[in-house]
Amino acid sequence: MRTLTGISLNAGYAEGPIFVFRPEMPVAPPRTAISASEVPAEVRTFRASLAQTRSDLELVQEKFAGNIDDVAIRNVFHAHIHLLTDPAWIDDIERCIRDERITAAAAVHEVTEQWAQRFARMENPYLAERAIDLRDVSRRVLIALEPACVLPIANLAHPSIVVARSVMPSDMVHLDRANTLAIVTEEGGVADHVAIVTRSMGIPGITGVKDVAEKVHTGERAIIDGKEGKLLVAVSKTASRRYHALARRREAERQALEALRDVLAQTKDGHRVRLCANIGDVNDAKLVPAMGAEEVGLFRTELAFLTAQRHPSEVQQLATYRAMAKAAGPVPLTIRTLDLGGDKMLAYDQEPLSESNPLLGRRGIRRSLAEPRTFRRQLRALLRLGAEHDVRVLLPMVVSVSDVVRAREQIAIAADELYRAGHEHRPNLPVGAMIETPSAVLIIDELLPHVDFLSVGTNDLIQYLLVADRTAAAVRDHYTLFHPAVLRALHLVAQAARTAQTPLTLCGELAGFGDMTPLLLGLGFTTLSMAPHEIPVVKRHLAQIRLADAEALAHQTLRLSLRRPVADEARGEVAPSRPAPPPSLGQSGAPAVQTHL
Repeated sequence: MRTLTGISLNAGYAEGPIFVFRPEMPVAPPRTAISASEVPAEVRTFRASLAQTRSDLELVQEKFAGNIDDVAIRNVFHAHIHLLTDPAWIDDIERCIRDERITAAAAVHEVTEQWAQRFARMENPYLAERAIDLRDVSRRVLIALEPACVLPIANLAHPSIVVARSVMPSDMVHLDRANTLAIVTEEGGVADHVAIVTRSMGIPGITGVKDVAEKVHTGERAIIDGKEGKLLVAVSKTASRRYHALARRREAERQALEALRDVLAQTKDGHRVRLCANIGDVNDAKLVPAMGAEEVGLFRTELAFLTAQRHPSEVQQLATYRAMAKAAGPVPLTIRTLDLGGDKMLAYDQEPLSESNPLLGRRGIRRSLAEPRTFRRQLRALLRLGAEHDVRVLLPMVVSVSDVVRAREQIAIAADELYRAGHEHRPNLPVGAMIETPSAVLIIDELLPHVDFLSVGTNDLIQYLLVADRTAAAVRDHYTLFHPAVLRALHLVAQAARTAQTPLTLCGELAGFGDMTPLLLGLGFTTLSMAPHEIPVVKRHLAQIRLADAEALAHQTLRLSLRRPVADEARGEVAPSRPAPPPSLGQSGAPAVQTHL
């Protein structure tokens, strides 16, 4: 038996034969020269190929339009349509046709490779991964220009573990979903499109397995352990029995956790803790009552924008929010305003490619305030929803008091617009700030008088404090809760909120890790918001700890961190409650798109 190790994309177990997927990229078209008189026709041919490619992509989108489970796949194609309309890329190709006097196919290939190499050299992981998307789009255009370039698509005759050096995002659509047990690749990142789609499909996934397509062969029997990031090849009967037994235990554990749905969330000594759900689509919302969440602690509103062809209208947004509220049941809703920028781009928006470092560009509330008409359109929908449901408005990426003040001004204007239009609404919705930037932590005392509640977004807060991209495997050891800066920041916010008697929620991946619960509780967080399916796990951990012990652990960890940069160096003193690194960094199964991005 051989064991190949990589980075986890999604937890789970699967056993079956391997199918090695080797998509043959179109051969680079010849650099065929054309005459000056042929240039206009060649440009027209290129433009026609763009139109054909876009039409093909839109047909694929329609295929998934009725299935919310495939939203990640649809997002892939929105991103590709965006690239097809990028004026800089198109202009470079047409200029190449005119100046170099070569065919459209040759120009598409040359310009795309220049762009892709430029993206691949960038240190920003998001932009580096755009090289994959760009080559994928280019391949589609080449197919439209030269149909002989069509590549063979995986044809799964039976359930299989798909192994490949890399899988283009659009190839994921053509894989036989019913027969794809798992996906293992050599190239890719834990935040790229392939990873997102893998999680959307709900199957185990691993990436970063060196030379995997050369080390295994089609037909070999294998087991994938998505949680541990392992592919076991040529497994013995003993190993197979062991993994089957482990899978059965996991299923029994899942059923036991489901039984905790209606059990009150509290510590062993009776201290109540509120457990809330992070949601992004209707499927998530349906899990709110199913998993026993007391409220929606974070409702991400980006989905309605990411899956649209243009900015959703006020009426469209209101319909989406009503559907989510209905699915979640009669619980309070904390709704985050649009958090675009960084690694979330719109198919109909040019901005992501115009910023050299999107993660430090116009993100969150900064972008909303720069586009007040779009912002107020969303605010009007939220104020109207507030007349029907218990709603709170959460502002993302706050860095200053003026962010909150200006946002409140826009809320007041939106309320006045609704009043003049005669729409029923609630003008005075509670307004809170996401604490996910170092600046927000440092001015927490100044922010508190201007907000009704606070939510700490640990994902971004940790990566900005430690300058460690949470999706990058190369720095995963640096992305840790136990750095003194992170612990002090969380403790500072919790103490300030307690003193001001301001409601405080902790969101992000860390809230859902049961092993993390004692430390977070000890730091002062008594309301936690997480992926719905993590709620029973955290509820079980709460029932096993006492508040005094949790506070003692937090005090001990804070003290240790003053001497050492990371608690890993003091594992002997904090090991009983020291959690594993977050799964988004590849140490265990990554949750399905439940991240504060």
